[in-house]
Amino acid sequence: MLLRMIMCIAEECTIAHLRFPHWETVQDPRSVFGTVARLHAVSWLHVFGTLRGIHTGSYRVVWRLAVLPRAQCVFNIVFRAKTKNKRLVEARLPHNIRLLEFGSDYFDFVLSDLLEVTEPFEDVDVECKCTSREWKTNLMLCSVRLEPAHCVPGGSQRRGWEQQLLKMDSEGLGSRRLRRLKNLRSHPGASYRPWQPWTALHWYEPASIALFFAILVFAFALLLQSRAT
Repeated sequence: MLLRMIMCIAEECTIAHLRFPHWETVQDPRSVFGTVARLHAVSWLHVFGTLRGIHTGSYRVVWRLAVLPRAQCVFNIVFRAKTKNKRLVEARLPHNIRLLEFGSDYFDFVLSDLLEVTEPFEDVDVECKCTSREWKTNLMLCSVRLEPAHCVPGGSQRRGWEQQLLKMDSEGLGSRRLRRLKNLRSHPGASYRPWQPWTALHWYEPASIALFFAILVFAFALLLQSRAT
């Protein structure tokens, strides 16, 4: 039953424009599947898949994701789940700039309403979508799963990110965003990522371009000097 209740987004979902420089499938040991889908930059965002053979009952829809620093327009993305009988739940990430304080940590986004599955072994379609003209950037999608409502202690529907924010406040970590970003770097149109040595730079990154022109100027100076002598 567990295999029908959780789905790897990178391996089991259909992702529109799944190619660089829009999307990238990357290895991540923090994922239970070891693989995640990383959004760099895309205008038409559409990720969808199907959880098959769900038993009747009430479920919480839980998206496992990370909002990376300097993310844009991710609060416009609609996360939804729908049964074959057209029962629908959906929600957007709350407009809370402090979500960026998670850095590249994952959190659970729980849709606010319960999904009612009324037919035995019913398929549930899940998707996150935003087709506005604005560019959506810097998001990592790990998995989507269904949790039976009765399995949550006390019946609480508090979202995972809310719990983590409260924990950060209680530990006095709410003002330490810069510490979380000190080892991160970016280039336009791509997400933040851990520091890499200069040998791993791509040709289109500012540092690579600056290095290329520096070498070009140095070679030109040597050429002028050799002609002068």
